[in-house]
Amino acid sequence: MDNFNDDGIEPGPKKARGTTLVYQNLITRTLNPFTAHGSKPIPIDAEPGSGMFVFRNLVDLRQGTYKGPPTEPNPSGKFLNEPTQLVCHDHRSPVHAVYYVYHNTFLLHQKAFRDYYAFCWGSQSRMTTRRVFNNIFVQVEGLPGLNFTGLKPDDDFQADANLLWGLKDGPTQTADYFAKFRKSQLFEASQKQYPPGWGANDRLADPQFMLPHENDFRLGSDSPAIDAGIAIPTEWPDTFREFDNGKPDLGAFPFGAEQLRVGRK
Repeated sequence: MDNFNDDGIEPGPKKARGTTLVYQNLITRTLNPFTAHGSKPIPIDAEPGSGMFVFRNLVDLRQGTYKGPPTEPNPSGKFLNEPTQLVCHDHRSPVHAVYYVYHNTFLLHQKAFRDYYAFCWGSQSRMTTRRVFNNIFVQVEGLPGLNFTGLKPDDDFQADANLLWGLKDGPTQTADYFAKFRKSQLFEASQKQYPPGWGANDRLADPQFMLPHENDFRLGSDSPAIDAGIAIPTEWPDTFREFDNGKPDLGAFPFGAEQLRVGRK
């Protein structure tokens, strides 16, 4: 999916039943990749095992989208590259679909909206279920945010074993990036619903992709993402599970995977 200057995948608000698999896609230049529309929050119970399973995708949003025609001549073409800030978004505040987001690689150029955790997967989770495990989040400028204010401790939300990195600012970090949050009341409260606590096994580290300048985002042999994940329930689908030796590797591609190929041969 490429060059959408609006909503990309639209699952609609939370549903009582139905399963959708979104896997092994390359998603680029999309303003709002995962978007929900709805007129008002409507509480609804979802059947176990239903929802959106988003896994093994490369979501590369380093290049932005067309914003609108300039009011005067602009030979720079900047209006063609409006940065994406919302990976998970809604209109008119519906209850979001049930989401299981695991083993993906997400790339942004700059910070997510309000610095929400996990490029906004860590927000808008009221009255729904969301899991965010074993992903890689990398942005070119700044550092991926740790803003959890879009969540409440009693939300059915769990996130852990995600790797965060900033290409420009990451190497300058010397202090414990997670120390403030892990000492917070919100982190302590999150342990009542998810005993390790939100992001307990997250890390800030260079994922050491194999050839990122050639858009090869497989893991290099020294990547800290290797064997850094937590076990994903076996009932969750995973097309690469049998190729991932040892503990789960983080991101869309387990170490040793073939290079991503999309489109026609």
